[in-house]
Amino acid sequence: MIEGKILTQSNEYFESVINTVREPLISLDQDFRVVTASRSFYTFFKVTPKETVGQLIYDLGDKQWDIPKLRELLETILPQKTSFDDYEVEHDFNTIGRRTMLLNARQIERKLGKERIILLAIEDITERKRLEDLLAESEKLYKRVFETASDGIVLLEKHEGHIMQANPAAETMLGYSEQDYLGKKLPDLGISLDTSDFPKIMQSLDRQGILNYSDVPVTTSSGENIYADIYLVDRAELAQCNIRDVSERKRKEEDIERLNRTLLARSKSSKAMIRADDEAMYLSEVCRIIVETCGHALVWIGFAEQDEGKTVRPVAHAGLDQGYLDAANITWADTTRGRGPVGTAIRTGETSVFHTIKDSPSFAPWREKAVKLGFAAAISVPLLEKGKAFGSLNIYSKHQHQFPEDEMRLLSDLSADLSYGIAAIRQRRTQAEAESALRQSEERYRYLFTNMLEGVAYCQMLYQGDMPHDYIFLQVNEAFARLTGLTKVTGKKVSEVIPGIHEADPELLSVYGRVISTGKPERFETYSESFGGWRDVSVYSHEKDHFITVFENITKKKQAVIDLQVALKAAYNEKAMSDTILASMGQGLSMMDTEFNILYQNQFQKDLMGDHTGEHCYMAIEKKDHVCHDCPVAMAFKEGGIHKTERTLTTPEGPVYVEITGSALRDIDGNIVAGVEVVRDLTEQKNLEAQLRHSQKMEAVGTLAGGIAHDFNNILNVVLGYGTMVMEGLKAGSPAQEDMQEVLTAANRAVDLTKRLLVFSRKQIVEVHPVNLNDLILGLHKMLHQIVRESTDFNLDLAERPLTVLADAGQMEQVLINLATNARDAMPDGGRLTIGTGLREMDEGFVEAFGYGKPGVYACITVTDTGDGMDAETQRKIFEPFFTTKGIGEGTGLGLAISYGIIKHHSGYIKVYSEVGQGTEFKIFLPLCEEVTSANEKKGTAVHVRGGKETVLVAEDEASLRKFIRITLSSFGYEVITAEDGEDAITKFMENSERIRLV
Repeated sequence: MIEGKILTQSNEYFESVINTVREPLISLDQDFRVVTASRSFYTFFKVTPKETVGQLIYDLGDKQWDIPKLRELLETILPQKTSFDDYEVEHDFNTIGRRTMLLNARQIERKLGKERIILLAIEDITERKRLEDLLAESEKLYKRVFETASDGIVLLEKHEGHIMQANPAAETMLGYSEQDYLGKKLPDLGISLDTSDFPKIMQSLDRQGILNYSDVPVTTSSGENIYADIYLVDRAELAQCNIRDVSERKRKEEDIERLNRTLLARSKSSKAMIRADDEAMYLSEVCRIIVETCGHALVWIGFAEQDEGKTVRPVAHAGLDQGYLDAANITWADTTRGRGPVGTAIRTGETSVFHTIKDSPSFAPWREKAVKLGFAAAISVPLLEKGKAFGSLNIYSKHQHQFPEDEMRLLSDLSADLSYGIAAIRQRRTQAEAESALRQSEERYRYLFTNMLEGVAYCQMLYQGDMPHDYIFLQVNEAFARLTGLTKVTGKKVSEVIPGIHEADPELLSVYGRVISTGKPERFETYSESFGGWRDVSVYSHEKDHFITVFENITKKKQAVIDLQVALKAAYNEKAMSDTILASMGQGLSMMDTEFNILYQNQFQKDLMGDHTGEHCYMAIEKKDHVCHDCPVAMAFKEGGIHKTERTLTTPEGPVYVEITGSALRDIDGNIVAGVEVVRDLTEQKNLEAQLRHSQKMEAVGTLAGGIAHDFNNILNVVLGYGTMVMEGLKAGSPAQEDMQEVLTAANRAVDLTKRLLVFSRKQIVEVHPVNLNDLILGLHKMLHQIVRESTDFNLDLAERPLTVLADAGQMEQVLINLATNARDAMPDGGRLTIGTGLREMDEGFVEAFGYGKPGVYACITVTDTGDGMDAETQRKIFEPFFTTKGIGEGTGLGLAISYGIIKHHSGYIKVYSEVGQGTEFKIFLPLCEEVTSANEKKGTAVHVRGGKETVLVAEDEASLRKFIRITLSSFGYEVITAEDGEDAITKFMENSERIRLV
């Protein structure tokens, strides 16, 4: 009983102990049946006591515990050993999956009955095994990372920071081998990190777990400077130092920072442009912004001058200058001082950058000063307008390679903004000036509008459908009310201001509507009692449905014209007779009002100048937009009296020379109401004067030549006489005989020359006979053929009928030979020479048109060549003695002069027609014999002039002409009253108005 109680107590105690153990425990009897198990066993393996106690261990969980290694432990190992620890078993359980377990077995013998009990403790090491595997894998992975990492990894011992190991990346980055770095500290490898108090660093590492050092300067074994981020990590026994090369990132960060500064400078410059109203201040502000924001040494702006040296003129700068720009002397020409960054940018229109000033040959002219100031790199960006550079933005930096492509692009954008800003400021300035000019113009217009003597009305047209119906006065000036008597019309319709105006003057709306639709101004005169009488109206339209009228009251002027017309009515009644008399005197007459509008022209003046009645004389005749400065009528209006001037009029028939006499016509009160202009045609007189001057000149030359020839001939007679005597007195064969013969030969030549001079002076006796010019030319044809070159095409074009003239045949031949010789010399490379004849009648029209000759029938000889031709100046001189265009020794200059004299001797004419490069034509006119021309003569019948006894008023300021007219008219029976000017004419007209029938 006591033993059973003790046994029971012992079991309870054993179970209590088992249940307090955390690991699963199970006890087996000697047959491997479960005696008891701990609560942790049931919980871990998810079984119950009922399913477990008393069961063979191998049968537990549907034989899940039938594990070979468990059998080995229980059946083989334990019989030999009473205990065995850390027996590892790995098995898959249906309930808890695959597990790795450590089994600790003990054999315990009970004292009572000597039974054996096996105590089996089970430790689940599944998670620990997994962690151990992971740790092993991690160690392998770490080794791989350590060996292959791109960052440098250095392992340091924790006491002094000595290097124990470094990976290949660290060796490559720093340039040190294992032999070099082992036992060294980080600063020994060029890493700028203070590790002198390494234990303190380790304390910080213990607290923080990791230490980070950014942008640490590092100098490699080769001397290269790089930047690195350094991380210190605790590796239990060692400290791990990771080294990451961040030089590229550092450069990119610096680039980004630099670009951000440039962007900021651009933004600030744009704001400066918006605020700026002065170009110089804006440019200086932009330079200051770039220097202060971007940190550049010097920034300046230059404009390209268009001078001979193509100078670049600095207009603004900021930063370090110290006289650099004053001495720079930069040009944009393609020269040594124009091939730097500034000149190149302006010349090419593209950005020019010098990354290293000290190594750039093109920077040589400025290098010494630039290097002294610390300039290392420079860039010039062109300022463009319509694709053409007008200047440049120039930046100098103290660091080399400061202008990569992205920076250049941003600076190009900034330069474009700067160009736009300059253009905008100039545009604003131009606009401001234009607005100021507009204000001034408006003020002038307002002043002019207010103070104009003419009335002005600004109106808006009203329509019914498409037809003008009425108009509104929008604005009128003070003169409008004064001239019309209408007040307070602004804003009112004209039909309200003047009822019935459209019925009274229906054309008015039509004219205003036409001006609005066409845009073309019109001017007209109109009469309206409501508007104060007669008005001279000008209408303009500058905007749709609006028009402006400018008018003046011309009622008094109209009345003055009416009075003038009344005063002149009697004279106008005799207009036909007046025109006949004035036309017979060869003078034109016109009258004009004080505005120079032509009121009247007689027929002579219409024929001479055209019919311009109603037009301004200066516009119609002189084609000017103002009165001529020497107009005799204008001078008569201004000074009174009679004034004269001469004019040359251009007509299709050629110039017409006229004398214009002007005088003023006054009314009874002495007020000038009109002007009288008398025009006398001087063309024939001028042509005769020119012919006379030429004739006198040739006559004088001829007289001189004749006198010289006569005197010289006397001298030659002496020379020849005495020479002949000496010649006869010499012995035959004497050497002097040959010399004297030369003297006599020269004297005979001189005699021949004097004969030719006498021919020119017309003192040579000419023997004339009837000569048929056609026969004369045919007889000379062979000789002329020998004179001209073989390359010349020589032709005759003779009239079919005989052309007989009284002439000296020898002299006529001499003329033709002279002309043929000149034609040959004018065609050195050959050409065409033609001699022709014909019949020509000179009438009054011919003489008037060509300015020479007398009426009659003439034989005409033409000599035409295709040579070099002559200019007008040469043509004027060719008949002068000794004038020649040939070289020295090639001609005497007497050939044409003698020909001229011969033709004059024969009462004929010789004329030349030529143009440079177009050849020359000579025409010779010789009178036909009387027998030839008598049949063609026309006899005129005298016209009987009918006289009269009427009274005629003659107004003429020229006394001799006045006297001539008086005598002429008196001879035909007229009674003549003369007046010396316009005022005298009006006075005598008023005194004798009942008697005078013609003025």
